[in-house]
Amino acid sequence: MSKHTRFYNNVVKNTWNAFTLYILELIPNHIELFVKLNLYYVLNFNEYKLLSLLNLYEITIAEQIYMDLIQPTLNNNFICKPPALHPIIFI
Repeated sequence: MSKHTRFYNNVVKNTWNAFTLYILELIPNHIELFVKLNLYYVLNFNEYKLLSLLNLYEITIAEQIYMDLIQPTLNNNFICKPPALHPIIFI
């Protein structure tokens, strides 16, 4: 039985009310920030994808830091994998 199956079986058995969730980090959305700061600039596809990658990078770094602090053994677990990066074309 995988860890995910055990987790979701626990959720079904005890409902989400049995869990306490906390916000560990607020990560800025770089696309929204850029648009707010540059109201008249229209992002092209590659600029949008670059800011999306920056968002993903910050989220991945924060996730890795908290995994290291809370449960370092997750870094050795084949089930816990970083999000897959989609291929990007830069011109």
